[in-house]
Amino acid sequence: MNFYTLISKGSFPAVSHVKLFFAGVAITIFSLAAFTAIVDPEEIYLKKYAMQENVAVAVYVESMINSNNGVFSSGPERLVKLTLAEYSEADCFVIGSSRSMQASLRSESWISEKCGSLANLGVSGGSLEDTIIYSSVIADKKNKEILIFVDPWALSFNADVRWRENADIYYSQMDDLDLDRELANSFSFDKIFNLINYEYVNKSFELLRNEGVEAITGFDKNAIEFAPDFDYSTGYDEAVRLPDGSLVYSSEYIAGAASRVVNNGGYKIDSVVVNEEALNVFKETIELLRSSGHNLTFVLSPYHPHVFSRNGDPSIIDRISAIESRLLYIAKSENIDVIGSYDSERYGCTEDEFYDAIHPSFTCLSKLEPR
Repeated sequence: MNFYTLISKGSFPAVSHVKLFFAGVAITIFSLAAFTAIVDPEEIYLKKYAMQENVAVAVYVESMINSNNGVFSSGPERLVKLTLAEYSEADCFVIGSSRSMQASLRSESWISEKCGSLANLGVSGGSLEDTIIYSSVIADKKNKEILIFVDPWALSFNADVRWRENADIYYSQMDDLDLDRELANSFSFDKIFNLINYEYVNKSFELLRNEGVEAITGFDKNAIEFAPDFDYSTGYDEAVRLPDGSLVYSSEYIAGAASRVVNNGGYKIDSVVVNEEALNVFKETIELLRSSGHNLTFVLSPYHPHVFSRNGDPSIIDRISAIESRLLYIAKSENIDVIGSYDSERYGCTEDEFYDAIHPSFTCLSKLEPR
């Protein structure tokens, strides 16, 4: 029997070991994928579909809106904010990323002067596509105040893939506007690979350690927990979504801000440029909102003072500043008011008014003024 016959029959010892090895790898990968899909710490797989079926998110959002002090932050973020956009009858809507999540009616500020009631639709990594999605949902409402927190990465496509949780709404809106859908890659593949992503697997094990078997039960509409009266400046044991959808971080996270390392603020903008097609889509979205009688304001959420300091990264500073100048030009040409600046020193925001390099606190946001 020759070498090739041994291989073809699988009787060659090395080949058998290779087969066993790859079989073991395949089983391990499948097991990890199944484990993370079931535990699902960010609730984007089995838990998400279960929540959509049992309308738990709708109950959660209704409970949040009608609560006195908010509810503990849970549930898939984008699904929660989408439901809030659909059901809220607020005077004002905030659209943006996590850098907008502190925009709130918790105390007097320029926000409360503009808004009698508020729905904060800010989502982590909020991108241009998220702006299009939430704008399409609230476009049917009439004569609202829309505060669009425009981040430096918001004038480019696919700055974040998480918008594709609501991809069907995005595609429908792009078709309605007769615009190119501008696909970059398949979110289906992104989600599949995410099941074996180290970070997501690690989050799954951490959630299982902390919550035990309850980690796999998902979002239960009967387990919504209301926050007690607490001090917004110091937070509570857990993160809280206030009735207006804004976020108060946990007391541990807030207390840790002072010792948190402040980076150069390059999140999502290491190589970002203004994409002219994306800019066109952004302008079309503005017109969509205006056609429903909405009044628009651009809000530029500040960066930590270190980002713009003498010790800051010049390339990051130049990039952020160039995009701010472009946004001011767009706002002027479109006759849109602008509040704020990426440069926190313009309004006297101090280091202790930030959670990290890119996330200002409510006290910083409340200092912003019209440009």
